[in-house]
Amino acid sequence: MHSRFPILTLAPTLLLVAGAHAAPTALPRQELPTHAASASLVTDGYVDDARCAKCHEDIAATYAHLGMGRSFHVAGGDDAIADFSAQGGTFHHEASNLHYRMRLDDEDRMWMEQYELDEDGEPINAVDIEAHFSVGSGNHARTYLHQSASGELWELPVTWYTKNGWNMSPGFNATEHHSFGRKITRECMFCHNAYPDVPVGSDVLGKPDVFPTTLPSGIGCQRCHGPGAQHVSLAYSADATDEAIRESILNPENLSPALADDVCLQCHMQPTSRLGSLVRPYDHGDFSYRPGEPLGEYIVHVDFDTPPEHPSFEVNHHGYRLRESPCWQGPGSPGCLDCHDPHAKLSTEDIAARTRATCLTCHQPVDCNVEQVMQVPRTEAQDCASCHMPTRHSNDAIHIEVTDHLIQMPLAQDQLLPLASDIPPPTTFTGHVLEPDRFTDGKRMRAWEVLGEIIGNNSSNVQELAALAERDDFALTTAEQLVFAQGLMDAGRNEEAHDAFAQIIERDPTLTMAQQNIASLEFAAGDSQGAMRRLEQLAQDHPDDAGIQHRLGIALQAGGNLDGAIRSLTQAAELRSTDHTIWSQLGLALASKGDFESAAAALQRSESLKPGNPAAGYNLGLALWNNAQRLEAARAWTHALQRSPESPRLLHAAAVTSSLPWDGFELNTTRGLKHARALAQLQPSSPDASIMLAASLLAAGDAAAAASELNRAAQLKADLAAIRLVQAMLMAQLGNQTEGDAVYRRVLPRITQLNMLREGLLNRASGVFGDN
Repeated sequence: MHSRFPILTLAPTLLLVAGAHAAPTALPRQELPTHAASASLVTDGYVDDARCAKCHEDIAATYAHLGMGRSFHVAGGDDAIADFSAQGGTFHHEASNLHYRMRLDDEDRMWMEQYELDEDGEPINAVDIEAHFSVGSGNHARTYLHQSASGELWELPVTWYTKNGWNMSPGFNATEHHSFGRKITRECMFCHNAYPDVPVGSDVLGKPDVFPTTLPSGIGCQRCHGPGAQHVSLAYSADATDEAIRESILNPENLSPALADDVCLQCHMQPTSRLGSLVRPYDHGDFSYRPGEPLGEYIVHVDFDTPPEHPSFEVNHHGYRLRESPCWQGPGSPGCLDCHDPHAKLSTEDIAARTRATCLTCHQPVDCNVEQVMQVPRTEAQDCASCHMPTRHSNDAIHIEVTDHLIQMPLAQDQLLPLASDIPPPTTFTGHVLEPDRFTDGKRMRAWEVLGEIIGNNSSNVQELAALAERDDFALTTAEQLVFAQGLMDAGRNEEAHDAFAQIIERDPTLTMAQQNIASLEFAAGDSQGAMRRLEQLAQDHPDDAGIQHRLGIALQAGGNLDGAIRSLTQAAELRSTDHTIWSQLGLALASKGDFESAAAALQRSESLKPGNPAAGYNLGLALWNNAQRLEAARAWTHALQRSPESPRLLHAAAVTSSLPWDGFELNTTRGLKHARALAQLQPSSPDASIMLAASLLAAGDAAAAASELNRAAQLKADLAAIRLVQAMLMAQLGNQTEGDAVYRRVLPRITQLNMLREGLLNRASGVFGDN
């Protein structure tokens, strides 16, 4: 589920906060709860897939070349199929204007550096993140993952594409993208790798998406054949019969057509990756599915009606598109294995032959109109799929070409072209259960449709779910209740959400997701003490949960306990080091304590991880400024202004540092005046903007315009001390040195507090009138 986390801040006297860093009225809702789990693992009954190869050597050897067998790797070393050379290992993403450098270190570990270039073309805001794992066979692409100390996995923004080299990862090709903030969930891992060794109960909805540091290397035999421990045990037993050995492992060929299809559809039946199309309404784990079970008892697929500007062909549309085809008449007709061999990588010619043979079970060669339509002799047109199941660019991974399994008439050439950039998920959509014949309860199917909409960030129909939940003949599972409660929270129905989360806690106290969201609701309702007690207890019970530590830090900071906030936020940053929001919050807390050196380091980390927020760029510069790193501060402000040219605070800071004298700085009054005029245009009624413009006009030598703007600043009741300083220097510039000096001497003792403008004006005035 998408999450939106407002950030609570407590700004120091000089550290100004804006935009996403302004203090909201509520704690963010919980994203990553901790849990108590049993000692048994979800993989109990499984064996290392290498054990299968001891008896099935030939199959294991050919399967190792399939995409499924090569779906997951430790990054670097033998996995380094990409170009990591000094020239080939770089990529510039024009939309976000971010640069990337991919490299292997001396130990063959992979790193991905992200950086920008300042106005002089020098690197700025650089951050280097290790890639621990890679996802993808390399047939089309390979995407890289970072694992934080919390055990969470995060997708890195650049992917290696076999045909075209380095480019943005799917979903990242936009001006504003996830940077290092897209979390890999169990739902992702379910289809991209074999089951990990995680405790039973830790993989249910609402538990944290954390993984062990050692993970399987690809989808193995048991994903289709089921747990193999008993089979291996019998195979090594002197007493077991051949029949007993065979019966101890699942052979999908012995299943009914529907259940055999489900073995493939467990991963190849996603209506869309961009909305809540995979609804898990049952109270069992993400890794609990076993081949041979009806897929509808594990997961519900929800499809969506979306606006026409949102095309609907995606990478993982194999089974979904095939079942939309007129040729598909029910389970087993035609099926995945009619064209594909699950144990071996077929050649292009073999696939074409198998596909053609499948088509000819219903169609006759004379039915083909290729001669009339394509002007190709029928004797040469032996590949049915090339026309009717074309290879085309997907809409969710725009740099990848895959086979469209919708059997259809040949597409126009423009329909095969890639998109120029990623399309954001639609905001208007209606859900409907895919393949409703699997189910019999209409009310529950409607509930699943609404749940899918809520997961896709549309809670407009949550009232329907609320009405169903009140019926005597209808009860939500805990998993359904979790999504329902968050839907109520999203819809602003806080009292109902509180009650819904409370019911979840009564059912399962280990679901701290509900506890944290109740804390958020208590905080919003004004019960900050109750929220604090709840979060402190959670942090005590789960000290290694980054989400809990982050939220506790926010609450402590809002309550004025800066030492406690810094401890919690430091712990959160260590656990989840790629989360820019944690580093930003920590930087603000440190600045509030007056530790500007540490604050600058934390804010620099935040800005490097996710550049472009004007408040973050301003706060970084101000922390550097207060730490006597003034050149670095000016550089940070100037660069941040390139990304946010209409930020008032950045314009003001850039104008002050360019128009007024500072030790070690070169004056650039032309630039300063440009920024001051832009600020005044943005805020024509602002007294601060007016006095800044007057000071910049004076510095640029335009005394007449400075005098006019100074009068306007006085009318707007700008800072009186700044007005008097500009007035004194204006008099001197117009030839009234004595009168100007008198004004300067009168105002000087009255300036007991400094801000940047006053300090800069005093620097200039001391040069005009001499030091006091």
